[in-house]
Amino acid sequence: MAPYWYWRQLKSDWAQDESTSNRFTLPEQGALSGLYFDIRPYLTLGLDNVDNPWPLQRMDLRIVGNGNYEIANLRGRQLEAINFWDSGMMMPTQLTGWSGNSIYQEAIIPFGRYLGDPKYGLWLEKFAAGVEFEETNSFSTTYYTDAYSKMNVWGLFRKNPEASLFSGGFMRKRQIINKDTASESQYAVKLPTDNKLKQIHLFSESDLSSGLESNGVFTTAQKIWLSIKSREEYLIDNQMALYWGPFMHQMYGRQAERIITQGETEYNPCRVDTGIYWNENVQANTIHASHGFCAIGATPWQTRVNQVYVFSTAGSAAQRTFMLRSSGKCLNGDIPLLLQDPKTSDEADWLDAAANKDVYVEVTEGASAGNWYIVLDELEKMYPS
Repeated sequence: MAPYWYWRQLKSDWAQDESTSNRFTLPEQGALSGLYFDIRPYLTLGLDNVDNPWPLQRMDLRIVGNGNYEIANLRGRQLEAINFWDSGMMMPTQLTGWSGNSIYQEAIIPFGRYLGDPKYGLWLEKFAAGVEFEETNSFSTTYYTDAYSKMNVWGLFRKNPEASLFSGGFMRKRQIINKDTASESQYAVKLPTDNKLKQIHLFSESDLSSGLESNGVFTTAQKIWLSIKSREEYLIDNQMALYWGPFMHQMYGRQAERIITQGETEYNPCRVDTGIYWNENVQANTIHASHGFCAIGATPWQTRVNQVYVFSTAGSAAQRTFMLRSSGKCLNGDIPLLLQDPKTSDEADWLDAAANKDVYVEVTEGASAGNWYIVLDELEKMYPS
């Protein structure tokens, strides 16, 4: 029979226990291109003034083979940003934030360059002790109704696979550092890999308190170096993150856009977290006759949290309903470092860590609050023994 792709549902309405780890074992065999999942918490209270309100902001995700081999290990918000970087489009999530409703987000974990990639993917039977999916969350029962957070998980499998399927290996995505900023100058991180690197994602995030950011994303990670050959040769040399992040997104046409609706019993004002750090167009459109506008701080082009004031002349709940549209770059503080077209590049174009020896990322911190992270999107040709 001819080969074909098919979706297999691995979990249906899988309940996520709050503030703990939830896991299940993938099938023992199969040619797996990637996973797709959605998460749907149910709101007890409105999220209009909650820091990190969306479920992907509160999730860590791992795919582990043989009990300890990390195929994927990253934060949900990092996966969301990488999905956007790879595809050029944001998922059509319904980000509603008022009580008595479910909110909804979705993401994919590809083991190739994209779902359905015939060259790169995962053979499950090559992990003798199996492969496990794990999510760890910090869902608050104050805001999410206990035991009502549900997840669906599907796998894209190949039936009657060709002999050459996944001959190139599989893609790993893993966070290798979580650095608490301390105003350090040129902090160096040696990348722990000899694999080819499709992309190096530098995530820069400021601390939040009541919707207020401690500093701008380009202050947390202020200057960037990328070097090979034990820092003898520099691919990025003392570049300002303020320029590099927007430049990379502009070069490859990565414009993020998020539309969020709020309403009914929302407060005035409220703060809405869009996750988009470099804002180019932010506006609040009232659905009814009331007046609404955004006030997004002293550096509006460098904040992901928009403060929205909504006024109603009649005072009815319906007239407090509005829609926020936010567009820009650097979703969730993502600053990709490698000049690789995410849609067309192949491993011949990727940075070969083994051939170039001792790859370093160095960052100057312009603040003493916030964190920055490095996530590798790397090619693995060998399965663990």
